[in-house]
Amino acid sequence: MSDADIVLVHDPELVLVVARRWLHKPVVWDVHEDFVASVADRRWIPGRLRPAVTAMVGMIERRAKQRCRLLLAEDAYADRLGNHPVILNGTWVPETPPPADLAAPRRVVYLGRISAGRGARELIELGQRAAGRVSIELIGDTDSDVRDDVQAAHDAGHVVWLGFLPNPAAMERVAGAAAGISLLHDEPNYRHSRPTKLIEYLALGLPAITTALPLAAALVEASGGGVVVGFEHAVDDTLATIDAWLADETLRRATGVTGHAYVLDHHSWQAEGVRFVQTMVTWAGG
Repeated sequence: MSDADIVLVHDPELVLVVARRWLHKPVVWDVHEDFVASVADRRWIPGRLRPAVTAMVGMIERRAKQRCRLLLAEDAYADRLGNHPVILNGTWVPETPPPADLAAPRRVVYLGRISAGRGARELIELGQRAAGRVSIELIGDTDSDVRDDVQAAHDAGHVVWLGFLPNPAAMERVAGAAAGISLLHDEPNYRHSRPTKLIEYLALGLPAITTALPLAAALVEASGGGVVVGFEHAVDDTLATIDAWLADETLRRATGVTGHAYVLDHHSWQAEGVRFVQTMVTWAGG
């Protein structure tokens, strides 16, 4: 890396090390998460240590603003980090989404880290109540505190837990499902973020179901590509929505087509990727 023109990092723990190592190179921190708010969602951090970890992350952010250039994945991050270029999280959106897999039982997918704050208990309950009508597939690693419960639900046939899959394999599995779900809780880290999984669902023509987090709900409502459910009755409302879509393939398909068209116009990496490259080239000195 000694001949690199520019250095890009995502993880805050690498920011200061990299900035110190490459003093004479532009170092870019690509901020993809509200790291201060996310401490509360890291159940593996003991409660007594969270104030210290939060303070440390805040210190890293302040030093990063002095030593690095910042790219923000969400407009809301500017409230704390200041005015920096925003390259929104997106995905490669095909011009035409793949056809739905109409084989029984139909599949409904969840993609991403599986944790209590990301709705692990709700996903398990959904699988239990939907058993025999629809298959609930979970793609992603689990946090340690919910791993046994997810494994037990998989063993009982209530969910299909596929574990971590590399992104291309995960997208292949998501493609063709009847719907995609995101039942994140109302926690600080999620209020400021637009879940990339929702964009990935819509990009592949899947109608999406999300809890009523501000940016997630705004995306689904603006796209017309899904349904927003309340936090208190998330499982009931999600199950009712899935049943309605499975009973009316025309409605389900039309919802997916509408969502796909929206993200193709507004959230495709085809457009955001160009802006990303242009910004990096400028910072690297042309």
